[in-house]
Amino acid sequence: MFTCGPRGEQVHCVIRSVRTDGRVVVGDFAASLDGVGAPVSGIAGVDEVQLSQSTDSVLDGTFRWQGRPVFGYRALRSEDGRSLMIVSVDPITRVALTTVVVYDRR
Repeated sequence: MFTCGPRGEQVHCVIRSVRTDGRVVVGDFAASLDGVGAPVSGIAGVDEVQLSQSTDSVLDGTFRWQGRPVFGYRALRSEDGRSLMIVSVDPITRVALTTVVVYDRR
């Protein structure tokens, strides 16, 4: 489950996933959309996220560990706001990789 919403001038996101071994992992962050790093909790190997928004429907995120980019994504919101597609990208070149996740709003 992936939820995001406003928290003041920031976007607050909670990522909750259940691993194949039954472990529950919950990541949490609140970041502005200006590309400035913000702390991340609950995700192994990640301590910071940087978010930037190029259009109303496209948001880029880079997750970092000890100052080094470890993975990136591009989130694309549908025109009607009912779905969100997240595409994994190389955290440095921003070239699309192979993982795509689609969330539908309930």
